[in-house]
Amino acid sequence: MAAILLAVNPLFALILGHFFSEDERFSMRQLLAMFIGFVGVLLIFGENAISSPNGNILAQLAVIIAGLGYVISGVFATRIKGISADSVSASIFICASIFVLPLWLIMEQPWNFHLETATLLALTHLGIVSTGIAFLMRYYIILRAGAVFLSYVAFIIPMFGILFGVMFLGETLSLNTLGAVALILAGVYLGRKK
Repeated sequence: MAAILLAVNPLFALILGHFFSEDERFSMRQLLAMFIGFVGVLLIFGENAISSPNGNILAQLAVIIAGLGYVISGVFATRIKGISADSVSASIFICASIFVLPLWLIMEQPWNFHLETATLLALTHLGIVSTGIAFLMRYYIILRAGAVFLSYVAFIIPMFGILFGVMFLGETLSLNTLGAVALILAGVYLGRKK
């Protein structure tokens, strides 16, 4: 359900990019790409995921708002000119760290932690690879291809869910799933900048 909710991010990016970025003007090709990718995501999860009564509307709204915040930051990043992706990433992390540090000290009280080696290694990996390198790549793509194109990552997330399900959980690929993957890839291909 979260993947379906996040799949509306390209629509947000398309609209916000048109109004708030000089290089992200709305085109029919992008609208078609967004529609094709979204249909692919819906095919993966099927109508049961949409009509399922499970889930809290506030939790679903929180997922959508979080995705919208991610899109907004990407659209505003496209307005940055003449600065490298590593400088943008570093600036964001420094500002975020300054903002969060007092809250972390008050709420988490790190002086009471008893961290083991495995925990430190996991935290280091999360900080460097999953956050640092991922954000560096994010801003590199935004500055080169735009926030609208980057938003198509919301279509690719379910594909990794399928891949990991097949690799690690013994799930099988259905014809419906393969068609959905083809639609998602077609949407991402159509949505790229020329």
